[in-house]
Amino acid sequence: MPDVGIFRTNVSSLKGVFYAEDWKLKELDINIDYDIEYVLSDIRFLVEEVSKKKRHIEKLTITAGDQLLVFFRGSHILGIITLQNANVSLLDVMASVFLKQAMIESGLRFREKPSEVEPEPEELEIPKTLAREVVYLSQQGEEILTQIPEYVRDILYLVDGTRTVREIIELSGRPPEVVLDIIITFLTNRVISFEKRT
Repeated sequence: MPDVGIFRTNVSSLKGVFYAEDWKLKELDINIDYDIEYVLSDIRFLVEEVSKKKRHIEKLTITAGDQLLVFFRGSHILGIITLQNANVSLLDVMASVFLKQAMIESGLRFREKPSEVEPEPEELEIPKTLAREVVYLSQQGEEILTQIPEYVRDILYLVDGTRTVREIIELSGRPPEVVLDIIITFLTNRVISFEKRT
């Protein structure tokens, strides 16, 4: 499972972070007096009430002195407690990467059960148009490079405005699905952009 400590080392305004799966607390890094189990049960109640209306919550923000940001992906929940002046765009990106990595790892743990036979992995087919695209960092991307986890930073250093997505995947040494996931996450958050190669 990804380590919530990446937030402590990369976010100066952080007061605490917690990670839960299926509403069970898995990791906690907090230096203030909060009863996270109680907070998590209240959040669960709110999410279940909203779900009754056939709605889906991806992020919840509560501001009251401190700021609590809660991110949801499937059964994974990440809560971040910060000062109000926190860089929310950076936290959005970091949370997205963290939760996607948690989902990948929990999926791998599930398939690693000895009673299951894992099929041979297929080579990831990158859409030809995406593979030929050149990506470059926005100014915001350059500013957050020092504040993101090292494995993500290593991939973003390859985003230099001269390499295609395929070249970045090949040079990264990481599984293609992980690299694509990071690229798509940062495209969605406008940290990187496309520039067509002519």
